[in-house]
Amino acid sequence: MTLYVLVDEFTMFDWQTPSLYSLILTLFILTALCALMFVQSRMTATILAGAVGYGVSIIYIYMHAPDLALTQLVIETITTVLFLTCFYHLPDLEVERKSRFNQIVSFAIAGGMSILVMTLLFVSGNYELFDSISIYYENAYKLTGGKNIVNAILGDFRAFDTLLEGVVLLITGLGIFMLIRQPQRGGRELERK
Repeated sequence: MTLYVLVDEFTMFDWQTPSLYSLILTLFILTALCALMFVQSRMTATILAGAVGYGVSIIYIYMHAPDLALTQLVIETITTVLFLTCFYHLPDLEVERKSRFNQIVSFAIAGGMSILVMTLLFVSGNYELFDSISIYYENAYKLTGGKNIVNAILGDFRAFDTLLEGVVLLITGLGIFMLIRQPQRGGRELERK
């Protein structure tokens, strides 16, 4: 009963009529993104990037896409651990000093690309360029013989893609395992000598 009430409170993530949850989530992601531009530490930047990714996974939950949310959580966790491990073993480098002109150009390019992507996102929501694929969802049982539509999509309609995603996850996991097992190299080892 309590679970149903909680699930019922979390409505679809909607930009036209935002709820309190979606506003807090958007504010969290924007704060992490803004902080990401100004931090000096690689470790802090990695953690902030991970926080943005976790925020995106919560957006997927609002959109009632738990499979995407779980995939995002797994990928975000793996990449965050991978980056933290790599940055821990890298030597400290000097901070690159940019001129004021280079900084302005960099911010202008980043801002322009952000505006372009957001504009395309909002504009593309109003167009249907391709035929609807809902026939596959409606006839999933007849087409695949599976009653679970998510398994039917992952196992039949896009099985090869799912297999390759699993291979990528396996390679990434093995890479992280090897990085963690390796003795310290690079800058930290040189400091001891």
